[in-house]
Amino acid sequence: LRVRSSLSFRGTDVGDSRPGSGNASPAARGVRSLPKRQRPRVVSAVGLPEERYHCFLSHVWSSGQDQARALKGQLQRYVQNIQPFLDVDNLDDTARLEEHVGNSEVVIVLLTGSTPARSCPSSPPGGARSDYFGSANCLRELHAAVARSKPLLLVLETDPTHGGVPLEVHRSACPAELRAKVFSAPLVTWHRLRPFQMCSMRLLIAELLRAW
Repeated sequence: LRVRSSLSFRGTDVGDSRPGSGNASPAARGVRSLPKRQRPRVVSAVGLPEERYHCFLSHVWSSGQDQARALKGQLQRYVQNIQPFLDVDNLDDTARLEEHVGNSEVVIVLLTGSTPARSCPSSPPGGARSDYFGSANCLRELHAAVARSKPLLLVLETDPTHGGVPLEVHRSACPAELRAKVFSAPLVTWHRLRPFQMCSMRLLIAELLRAW
């Protein structure tokens, strides 16, 4: 990868604000014209061969599908040339899950779960569970990533109405043989309010750069 400058979103500089440090065209990036020092800084990923991906978005459909779709869109918006793997767009056969993990540079693990209030209003208090670690396909993806020594990045949903459960719920549900590897990976919390989500994206992209 090459970094043409540091990171900012929609003209709001969240990196280095030295005059003259940004050089991307606002029109090309879909943002309003701004003073030079406030212009977006561009991260650009190198090209990859067909059916190779810069990152694999590992998620469970029941509570993580909208986050995965949103995250793919945000990555494509802020990282030029990035090729994320998302099952609904790129998977033609579940038998090839491990192959696609192997063809990805990094595996992003979207940690989502559910609570009794979300899944069954009559359930007693407590009882949050990890939907991610309850998914057989997600576990296949994790086992494949660990077996192939792929870098992992964890993204934790924080909104309880969209699959947010405490990190410890996920840690407890993770198979023992994977727990040390998975939970030693960098963690980014996912927020839905735009200013906080931009911070999440900046942190995530910074971790991707380190992993690449």
